[in-house]
This record gives sequence, C-alpha cells and structure tokens, in this order.
Amino acid sequence: YSGVFEAVQIRKQGFPFRLLHADFFQRYKVILPRDYGWGRSNIENCKTLINELRQDPENVQIGSSRVLYRAEQHKQMELRRNLALEDVTVFIQKYMRTKIAKIIQKKCQDIRPVLAAAIKSRSIEKVEEALQQAAHVGFKIREVLELERMKHVFEEEKRLEQVFALYVYQ
Repeated sequence: YSGVFEAVQIRKQGFPFRLLHADFFQRYKVILPRDYGWGRSNIENCKTLINELRQDPENVQIGSSRVLYRAEQHKQMELRRNLALEDVTVFIQKYMRTKIAKIIQKKCQDIRPVLAAAIKSRSIEKVEEALQQAAHVGFKIREVLELERMKHVFEEEKRLEQVFALYVYQ
C-alpha cells in the first residue's frame, strides 16, 4: 500500500493533469471567441491559450509533447470551459427549436387544405385518408380534431341511413 500512497503524494505535488498539445488545445479553445486568431502550431496555440486564460506558468507548463497542469488550474479551466459550452448549447437549442417549429408550421399549412376538402366531401373514405396524412404532422391541429368528430358524425349518419332504410322499405 505504501507505493500507492507515495504515488498519490507525488502526483499531488506535481502535475496530475497531462494532455497532449493537440488535446489540450481542442479541449479548451472553446473558452475564447470563435474568431480568435489562432496560429498553425498546437504548441503556440497552447501558449496563447494559457496566456489568455491568465494561468501562472509555474502551475501550467508546456512540455515537449504535453501540457502539464495542477488540479486547481484544471478546476478553473473546466469551469470556464463548461460555461462556454453552455452558451454554445443554448445557441444550438435555440436554432434547432426555430428550425423544427418552421418545419411543423409548413406541415400544418400543407395539410389544412387536405383536411378542409375531406370535410367538404362528406366521404368517410376521404376523411380517413386525410386523417392518415395528418398523422405525419406530429401532433393534432384543430382541424384534425374537427375532422375526427366529423368522421364520427358521418359514420352515425351512415348507420342511421341504414336503419331508416330498413324501416322505410319494410
């Protein structure tokens, strides 16, 4: 057990977080603005990122293949990264909700004339066909609810006509 505890102790004194230059840059570049003027070299970009994040060079060091940093710096950078990702996430959600709303609106506009024609026809077959097409909209609009009620009315009319025909032609 003493070897494990020594390793933990050494890790606490040293740099417990070690990322390759490219991984470090990819992970934390979201903190700065998207149009920030990045260079071509991952090492230079890591140096720029560390300077812009105002990290102490004693606690965040750039090695020949990795960026080494302590737990406190990791917490700070992760917090800033999470805040930046939250902003991006909210933007993406807003965009997608708008896009989905426009798609649903278009589907509703396209199905309304079909539903109106089915009601006007007073044909159960056309009503069922229109309801089947309307099922692809994603939810029931007012006209669909009306058409469902009308379908029941048409079915009841048909049943009553049959009953009436039995009594009249007997």
